[in-house]
Amino acid sequence: MLPIVVLGAQAGSPAFASDVCSGEHLYPSKDVVDKTSVDYTAPDGFLVSGWCVKSGTEPEYHDADDGHGHVLPAKTVTIEHSTDKDVSHYSVSLVPVPEQPLTASVTAEASLARTYPWSIEKTADATTRTVDASGTATFTYTVTARAGAMSDAGWAMSGDVTVANPNTYADITADVTVASDLGGGSSCTVTGGDDVVVPKADDVTLAYTCTFTSAPAGSGTVTATVTWDPAGPATTASANGSTPVTFAVESETNKTVAVVDDKTVPGQRIVLDPALTWSPGLVKTYTYSLAVAGGAAGACASHTNIATIDVPVGTDPTATVTVQACTPAVVPPVVVVPPVVPAPEVLPEQAFGKAVGAVQTSCQGTVRARLSNRSGETVVYRLKVGSKVHRITVKSFDQKKFVTHGRALAKVTLKVGRTRLDRVRIPALCQAPDVLPDTGLRATTS
Repeated sequence: MLPIVVLGAQAGSPAFASDVCSGEHLYPSKDVVDKTSVDYTAPDGFLVSGWCVKSGTEPEYHDADDGHGHVLPAKTVTIEHSTDKDVSHYSVSLVPVPEQPLTASVTAEASLARTYPWSIEKTADATTRTVDASGTATFTYTVTARAGAMSDAGWAMSGDVTVANPNTYADITADVTVASDLGGGSSCTVTGGDDVVVPKADDVTLAYTCTFTSAPAGSGTVTATVTWDPAGPATTASANGSTPVTFAVESETNKTVAVVDDKTVPGQRIVLDPALTWSPGLVKTYTYSLAVAGGAAGACASHTNIATIDVPVGTDPTATVTVQACTPAVVPPVVVVPPVVPAPEVLPEQAFGKAVGAVQTSCQGTVRARLSNRSGETVVYRLKVGSKVHRITVKSFDQKKFVTHGRALAKVTLKVGRTRLDRVRIPALCQAPDVLPDTGLRATTS
């Protein structure tokens, strides 16, 4: 026998029939032959929480299993009297269907733009050189390309939020928002995210985008939140959906570059490396030698050499070095004046790049040295007069005169290193003149 209870009224139920089978009664259909049971289905949005059934004068009240597998509250119940007599009339108690919460799911794609910086240096093994016999000087150049620290920008994120309504009896109006824990001043906007009508037993998909004001974390979580006013006494309800996200590099700028050099010819493009690809801490060097022409005699010619990193986007980094190729001046011959009438003085070995010199002596014991340094380096001359040695320093491309005295018949030798430039002897002492200069008197001997 089915349990018999007294049902309380469910206020606000649109199909509420009666308390204790009072009020509006429901009757089996006239077309039904077997009136011992009646199947009843509650209207949309409601469930049957109990019923009263009357067969003859005996009402019964039920708020549990109807005996046909319908556990109350239920959408459909089978109403029958425990006496198995025909149902004369019945009434039902209805309650609202418990609202199922909305659900939210979210997708996310994050991207950034990456730029690779470069720097370049250039050096020469010397700043100045003397030309050789061919009139050129050779310099060795070193070009160094360096990869800098990569930088990211243009962070962006987008995706979709799907809000599902599992309820079959009513649409729900909700608000949808998206946020992340990536930082970087992220701000997300859901297109059409305010007052979204989510149809019953259906879902709605909305697109969203996020912007960043500074560098965010490389990965994190994106969360979509849906809020709505639920049925019943609660004033708000919400549901969340999350997904992990990682920034992917969408574009790369200047990752691969070319290294070029003009080799002292403006506008010339000599490729040292056609494709240098960035990697952390990369340092790549290129070395080559180049012969450049000297200037006019006694002058230097300047040669500027520019190396460049040819980047696809932006300003090309450059490095410049300037060298000088110098041509020695021709030293004119030196003529010696009386009282000694020597042969015209000509410095020996007037060739490019050498230190030369000559020595003159007189009967008064005077020793004169003319020194001319045509080399690219400072030279120390060694002048030996008798047993006394003089050391005279002459800078590159400079000349100097040096005067000293020695005893009659002393040997005089001029050297640079082990190379002997000149060797003479001081003459015997001069004889006194018959008539003294300036006075007109004759000299006397005593």
